[in-house]
Amino acid sequence: MIDGELVHVWDVTNGQRFTTYAMGGGPGVCGLNGGAAYKVNAGDRLIIVSFALTDEPLRPKIILVDDSNQFVRDIEPFNPLG
Repeated sequence: MIDGELVHVWDVTNGQRFTTYAMGGGPGVCGLNGGAAYKVNAGDRLIIVSFALTDEPLRPKIILVDDSNQFVRDIEPFNPLG
């Protein structure tokens, strides 16, 4: 993700869903500003999604982080076509 990129945020803990933009905060930092900050609580589990429009095939990148937002491992995306 890059600064200013549109992202979707899905809060697994409370069910809130919203769009916002990405801003660099440093390694392990996941913070929300403005109105988005009212939609989640510290410690909530989030799914953050970015999209790309292209004519070229893309391979999704999915990662898992720990409770300190540190990278744990890549997750292989589900492929319903095998």
